[in-house]
Amino acid sequence: MRGERQGISWTAALDFTPERLGTRVDVAFEFTVGGPRRLLLGMFLRWYRGQWTRRLANLKRMMEAGEL
Repeated sequence: MRGERQGISWTAALDFTPERLGTRVDVAFEFTVGGPRRLLLGMFLRWYRGQWTRRLANLKRMMEAGEL
């Protein structure tokens, strides 16, 4: 996935690997931030990582419940 918004561009790659009891999802991010926004990058990355973690947990729950 690729995107750009308000001076921040990013790419994300998701790798799905079958495992004995499910699927492992590895996510790799790359961000490019310019200007003064660089000062907030660490805080943004912590927030963004938390969003991915919560959303993947919700996806797992929905798939296991048969909602998807």
